[in-house]
Amino acid sequence: MLNKIFRKTKAKGETIGYSIYLPAEGCYEYNEDECLIFDTFESSEELANGLYSSSSHRLDKITIHDIINDYGSSCGGFAIEAAAMKKFTVTAEKLHIEYTSELFYLDNTLTIVYIC
Repeated sequence: MLNKIFRKTKAKGETIGYSIYLPAEGCYEYNEDECLIFDTFESSEELANGLYSSSSHRLDKITIHDIINDYGSSCGGFAIEAAAMKKFTVTAEKLHIEYTSELFYLDNTLTIVYIC
């Protein structure tokens, strides 16, 4: 069903946010058990450069298609910064994607989202 929706809309290609990929570890940066999605390239770059050498990571654009396909193998769980969450919400509503969400208990600037 979602593939049919994706073919009919440009929403699948719109950037929701950015994630830090760590090739040596074969995974994305996590917030506890959820893939972390940043609002902007710059905010993801700031954290990545503070934690890792420039050659040990890459920054990936994340689309709704990536999220639906569980790009980070987090069992459908994502920790999303506020502006990225607004983009996600608009796109999810357009595409009738069901999800649950709650503010992260340690940082209310992050919303934890689970795709149903």
